[in-house]
Amino acid sequence: MLRLTVLFLLLFVTACGTSRFGSLSRSYEFSPDTKKGIVFLSTTLKKDDDTSCGTGLTALWYSRADGRSFMRTTILLDNFLVKSHFEDSRGYFTNLELSEGEYVIDELTYGSYASMVPLNMRFRVSAGKVDYLGQINVTIERDCLSYDISVKDLRDRDAALFVREMDNFELDSIDYQILEP
Repeated sequence: MLRLTVLFLLLFVTACGTSRFGSLSRSYEFSPDTKKGIVFLSTTLKKDDDTSCGTGLTALWYSRADGRSFMRTTILLDNFLVKSHFEDSRGYFTNLELSEGEYVIDELTYGSYASMVPLNMRFRVSAGKVDYLGQINVTIERDCLSYDISVKDLRDRDAALFVREMDNFELDSIDYQILEP
């Protein structure tokens, strides 16, 4: 519960102060000696109308795959404080600057519930590279204990959004590693 409270406060502060599509500034560019890369993805969340799994934060948690010195953080799926980025479905666009290495999306939380089966969606961050991971779609069922996760390759839409919002990147600078649920 403490983790959710701290996360809620963090999302409240960042929702008020970050760019529309994530934490990177529009003019971001890699430094010549960078050891970081960028990954970006989109998310959607569908809940049954009568689902009472709690309100507020629904998120995917990710961390370094090797467990070394990296605080687990989230990829937003739903929060009443943040406006949806897509008109066709409730969803968000996220970009992340991370140190090179292997990462894993390992948990889904919604309201006071957490996924019972560990997730194992792995991705790699390469220094000086930009990777698209896909669109993660989460459906939460009425009982709040079951969910379905799928990943779609919507690179045409999402890559176009990324280069439109970022001054220093073009479509041909993006690599693609679509997550496997």
